[in-house]
Amino acid sequence: METGENNHWQMNYSLTISPPLWRCGLRQNFRIFQQQDIRAISTTLLTENGVTDWVPSFYEAHPAREFCVQYGETDLAFLTRLWAEEGIFFFDWFHPTSSDQKLVLCDDVAGVSTLGSLPFNPNTREVSTECISELHYRAQVRPSSVENQDYTFKTPGWPGYFSHHATNLNGQRTQYEIFDYPGRFKDEQHGQDFARYLADGFRHDAETAACASNSPKLWPGKRFTLTGHPSLTLNREWQVTGSVL
Repeated sequence: METGENNHWQMNYSLTISPPLWRCGLRQNFRIFQQQDIRAISTTLLTENGVTDWVPSFYEAHPAREFCVQYGETDLAFLTRLWAEEGIFFFDWFHPTSSDQKLVLCDDVAGVSTLGSLPFNPNTREVSTECISELHYRAQVRPSSVENQDYTFKTPGWPGYFSHHATNLNGQRTQYEIFDYPGRFKDEQHGQDFARYLADGFRHDAETAACASNSPKLWPGKRFTLTGHPSLTLNREWQVTGSVL
């Protein structure tokens, strides 16, 4: 909160409102978690920071890690790093008719509620229904595959090598490879999953769109199907990752 100009009659104030997760950025620590999965680690740190209204919406297996180290990171930086490694994104869910709000951790688009279809209509003066009035599509070249490797002294001969090749490359070349070592895993399940999650992370913005709409329902944690756009390839499902009122 900060104050602005004061003309002796009126005072301007500026106030920034942050979600409860923001508090996790106020603590920094060195800490070891042993034989715990991402749900248990998240529960510990979120609870300690007073973030009690949250829910995991997981569709993938997230097995326990042998050990996991928070090394001089804030709780927020540590959590977001782990969530990214596990293919987890997050958003705040708001109740449509009350002030209830909760943090949602999700690892699949199936956990994002759909608004159904929204038509494309640039002539907003002639319609009163909700629609998309502008859409600016963007495609860019991103890494096409990930190779990761790690080592465990318990099984010296274990190759610990995994890879994932992205699909839907939109015509780009397949030579752009990311090699990650050490991959921060000690078993096959984590190795396979981390390679896939890392590839998905590098390609999360390979195809994006910026839209304008008269719908107040478009915010992170929602998805919709665009219809009626003259470019037929854009008439598909989209997930909202950010919104500005």
